[in-house]
Amino acid sequence: MGVAMPKTAQGTTIMVTQPEMQRVEVEWEDSLGLSTWMTLDAADRELAQVEKMRHATMGYVVKHTHEYIAVAQSRSKERLSELVERGHKVNDILQIPLGCVKSITRLRKDS
Repeated sequence: MGVAMPKTAQGTTIMVTQPEMQRVEVEWEDSLGLSTWMTLDAADRELAQVEKMRHATMGYVVKHTHEYIAVAQSRSKERLSELVERGHKVNDILQIPLGCVKSITRLRKDS
């Protein structure tokens, strides 16, 4: 019996065999707000003209679940110690709900 892999909002299966510390680019769509009083008709017109907030985040996968992917901008180059579980330190983590994710691309390994 196989393990169900996480999927993007479009239902695309994300194949990650060892997700932690892999370099990835995550393309995702953010929410946005219009912060002023307006009629519903005006809101419809404004929303039709607003461009989608598309982003690309590159980094190292810290955690990947059926609900979200967490990506760190930086990691320590060397493992801290073989005695330390999951041996790297990470910094600047962004957690992105999978419902916002359009694609996840595995990047080439560091040279």
